[in-house]
Amino acid sequence: MLNKLNNRKNILLVDDDRSVTQMLSMLLETRGYGVNVVHTGGEAIDTVSQDVDLILLDLVLPDTEGFELCRRLKEDESTAGIPIIILSAKLLSGDIVEGLYLGADDYLTKPFEYEELVARMEAVIRRASLFKNGSLASKGEEAIIREIRHIIDEALIIPFFQPIFLLEPLTVYGFEALCRPQTQSMLASPELLFKAAIQFGFYQELEIASWDKALSYAYEHITKEKIFLNCNPYLVEGARFTSIKDLFAKSNISPQNVILEITERSAISDFEVFYKHLNKYREHGFKFAVDDV
Repeated sequence: MLNKLNNRKNILLVDDDRSVTQMLSMLLETRGYGVNVVHTGGEAIDTVSQDVDLILLDLVLPDTEGFELCRRLKEDESTAGIPIIILSAKLLSGDIVEGLYLGADDYLTKPFEYEELVARMEAVIRRASLFKNGSLASKGEEAIIREIRHIIDEALIIPFFQPIFLLEPLTVYGFEALCRPQTQSMLASPELLFKAAIQFGFYQELEIASWDKALSYAYEHITKEKIFLNCNPYLVEGARFTSIKDLFAKSNISPQNVILEITERSAISDFEVFYKHLNKYREHGFKFAVDDV
């Protein structure tokens, strides 16, 4: 059992490679962290407690897969609020998506720079402090709901466009729309804004409002290039297809010129419904890709 000591952050390191755990333990302890090392999934389950501030989890364990352990920890109410960073020597894009769908908060591919690991740990721990047991802790729920509603109603969203290139020949293939809220609160972080929107039932409205702003700008400034829009599985599963189709009709941008990027913001809850709706979008010209998260 880990105990708090002088507000020191406690890390549970789950990795069966003893050379890695020894090196990381020394590094983190010199940075002022408390580190508890376990080498199996079973030991992690037996050891973890609410005193743990962060779990560093390797994907390859002798008794279970890291993904399975991540799922168990996130489904258990007593440990669901503990952030997890996945560590692995081989992380494919599909692995990253799966880990984030299961609730992991970040990932790093081995070998990594120690400074990057510490920076990501601090960022994840700070974010987790805003969400205590699945609820935002630093502000009242009513204030957060009012602010989300205000952002949506007043369209307080600024679109930024990130170029996406073809390698051969090296040309601009399209632009990914990245929307940022116009607010000075903690919801200025898009990640926290969308997490809060999902938690309080505003996600679909927020995403559509973001698309609306991005499409209006794209119509004025983007000609032949593709437009990439982030798309949560929750949005595909929902009953918003008609609204989305009308949105594109209003913007005068053809779905043929749009690629919807499936993001990690929530997991697919019903695969049958998801694929049924996905095919409906495809029938109307939409293309899909998996976000590189």
